Amino acid sequence: MKSNTFEVWSSIDKLNWKLENSAASQIKKGLKMPMPQLFTMNPFEAKYIRIKNVSKDANFTIDALKFHTTNESAENYINHVFKEVLSDIKLNLPKDLIALGGSLKLEVSGKTNYDKPVDLGGAQLQFATLNPEIATINDQGIISGLKAGETYVTLIFQLGDYVFHKKLKITVG
Repeated sequence: MKSNTFEVWSSIDKLNWKLENSAASQIKKGLKMPMPQLFTMNPFEAKYIRIKNVSKDANFTIDALKFHTTNESAENYINHVFKEVLSDIKLNLPKDLIALGGSLKLEVSGKTNYDKPVDLGGAQLQFATLNPEIATINDQGIISGLKAGETYVTLIFQLGDYVFHKKLKITVG
């Protein structure tokens, strides 16, 4: 069974946030979409809720709700709780090794919570390498091998309220 740790944060003004709960979901192996799970929390006052996935393999934050006091808005929320949403970003290279003086395009793809591909048009991508003496990466995700060695390529990905931080080890030789 897989476990994903998450935190629930609250805010009245969307500037000051308070940690309200930290818990772990349980996902049975082989399930693409986990069954709904209930988590007990102490009551708290909030206008905004932020859910942060702090698991080892994923790191993203979702500003989930702005609460309204009408029954209509509450029903609208309930009707959309299990909608398909962006759940992960993947980084891939077509080859394991970047040739010295050569280049490869980093492939960025997204999946929904139902394991379907996501159109990433409109996403903001910010690339970097941890050791620019070994490799550089431009705004289009093209990695150029400068010197033999290993380094990491990092990506900060933002699409709407979804933010992902990803890292991929690369080898130049």
